Amino acid sequence: MLKQTILEIIDDISKNVKYPGNFLNERYLHHYFSSKFLAKKDCLDLKTDENYFFHTEWPTFKKKTSIKYRRYKKRDDKHYYPDENGRGGFIDIAIGDYD
Repeated sequence: MLKQTILEIIDDISKNVKYPGNFLNERYLHHYFSSKFLAKKDCLDLKTDENYFFHTEWPTFKKKTSIKYRRYKKRDDKHYYPDENGRGGFIDIAIGDYD
């Protein structure tokens, strides 16, 4: 059910979001997805079902919380690459338990 809901929202985004020019960025899509997902609370009990946590700006590395997936470092003034001595990045939205 969760996977189907997510796929329906992505389909909705692909059909309904109009790109007006250079001023629309990924933050717009992030918020659009979040609002659509949270509006589906009639079919997803996000408060009581421990399997459905909704996290925005989920870090890829955070020492205090033991999240240790990936660190990145900027190499050529434009691009970030995986690097064990770099900093953590962020996933726009993560859905599921803490692990």
